[in-house]
Amino acid sequence: MSTTPFTPITKENAAQILSVSVRTIDHYVQDGRMPAPVHLGRRAYWHPEVFYAWLHRALGAPDAVSDAPKDVLPVFTAQPDEPAMPATPPRPATDVPRKRTNAGRSASVARSPLTTRVQERDAALLAALNG
Repeated sequence: MSTTPFTPITKENAAQILSVSVRTIDHYVQDGRMPAPVHLGRRAYWHPEVFYAWLHRALGAPDAVSDAPKDVLPVFTAQPDEPAMPATPPRPATDVPRKRTNAGRSASVARSPLTTRVQERDAALLAALNG
């Protein structure tokens, strides 16, 4: 089996190619207007064939749907001849303590041991000052 070397497309490359921000690329992927990247560690990559096949369809290639408005990218649907992109697994829910704020909204509170020690020290100093 022979493989052809290629350079994967990163989010930064994709943003540069489309002349948009990296955050816009994230929105395109979340909205389904762009294929999801493959994550290797903290980096996200597209195979060039997958990215450019999607771009070819998005720019209104003769075989693409041309009824879509020009300012909106079409929703991505995998083609049978394209390699399947594995879905990104959902992140596990974290057990972050919650506390109620004055406005009645929940706020995340992640206290480190140092924060707890500083708060305890401040409470002890305040108690000593108040007699």
